[in-house]
Amino acid sequence: MIGNSELIFLLALFLILFDGKRLPMFARSLGEAVSEFRGVSKKVLEDFEDSPVEEVERREFSG
Repeated sequence: MIGNSELIFLLALFLILFDGKRLPMFARSLGEAVSEFRGVSKKVLEDFEDSPVEEVERREFSG
């Protein structure tokens, strides 16, 4: 896990490498990407749970 000193170092590095005006844009893009990933992964899990193949396998093993 990243500690406080590492987090401060990374923030300072980002401020040096990228202009302060670009950081909100990067943060927004990162947030949108994470949100989209969570939505897609949730949909894939729901589709997997509702798949008919899984129901057939359950019937075969249960009796």
